[in-house]
Amino acid sequence: MSYRFWVWRQPDDERFPTNLPDTFALLGRLYQRAAPDNTTFPTLAERLMSHFPCSSGSVWVEGALDGRPPGAVYKLDLVWDSADRARPFILSEARALGLSVLDEIKAESHFSNNRLLSLEQTTDAIRNAEQAYREGRYEDAFAVYERLARDGVSSAQHHLGILYEFGHGTAIDVDTALSWYAKAAQRGHNQARHHLGRLYLSGTKVPQNYPAAIEHLTNAAKRRHLESQRLLASMYANGRGTEMDLAQAAYWYGQAAADEDESAQLSLGLAYKNGEGVEKNLETAKWWIRRSASHAYRGAYFAMGTLYLRGEGVPVNLVLAHALHRFASIGNVLMRSEAERLTPDASLDPSTLQKAQQVLHGLNAAANPLDYIEQAFGAWTSR
Repeated sequence: MSYRFWVWRQPDDERFPTNLPDTFALLGRLYQRAAPDNTTFPTLAERLMSHFPCSSGSVWVEGALDGRPPGAVYKLDLVWDSADRARPFILSEARALGLSVLDEIKAESHFSNNRLLSLEQTTDAIRNAEQAYREGRYEDAFAVYERLARDGVSSAQHHLGILYEFGHGTAIDVDTALSWYAKAAQRGHNQARHHLGRLYLSGTKVPQNYPAAIEHLTNAAKRRHLESQRLLASMYANGRGTEMDLAQAAYWYGQAAADEDESAQLSLGLAYKNGEGVEKNLETAKWWIRRSASHAYRGAYFAMGTLYLRGEGVPVNLVLAHALHRFASIGNVLMRSEAERLTPDASLDPSTLQKAQQVLHGLNAAANPLDYIEQAFGAWTSR
């Protein structure tokens, strides 16, 4: 196993990186360059090998010493047990020669301008800022996030956007929030992409912009952001900001459902039940609704009750329909109103109503309501 260092001279036409991904990107660009008159790297490599003799390839250098023209970046590979001894020497020599060094294993960049970029230190600072935010010390969190954000740390840029959007530790400034969200999104921060889409979709804090909303939400959704997938699906299902496209809606519900999002699983099940954007298939519908219910999602239990009420894919069972509707609507006024509309108490004779109340009691008492239903009334789906 080898321990890798990258050594380079900062070109005048390249700014110093502000984070480790940018450092690697710079090295990638520099590795394609050639500097035939550069003797700095061979000098460093020769001195390194004179202090740490090469034994069975324990130290080797990719560059001029192996017959290639010296480039703008050198890769130094050492066997693992040599790294701790060689590391101080490499850093000292590089500093004297005006070179920068990336310690790939420790994820540290030691720049020739005496700046240290450390993933560990950055992570610790982010943790401290998160702790300050949780404790309501917003000004402290703001100070850390702002410093790291200006250094190009995408998670800090994202958090700084939140602080500006909601006025935590600073005055509310949605335009500045958008700017920081955009910077974080450009660096690949998926939650920042979602925030941009959310703001442009709602239009309450910034002018509504459906094309921008769809662009940002799609970018996030393609990278498995569940909220973005659900929002996109809803937009396509309802024709909000775009033409109604039930196939696209089902696709995005399916993406979120595959990642175990219970709300999307229910929506996908209902799409299969109604044949909306997918071929109608009651068994597949029941499978996804059951999957949603397995996550204790109350809306799925309501859907199960409606299927029992109407005999869709299951035998009509007014007792279960009534009990499931009441169970699902506990604590939900709107759902309770719908339950009373679909399965009013008056629609059942006293004996049937008593049985429904007994089933409801069993559902409330059960550690796993889904198991209770299937043990008492049979498997929900044959899949």
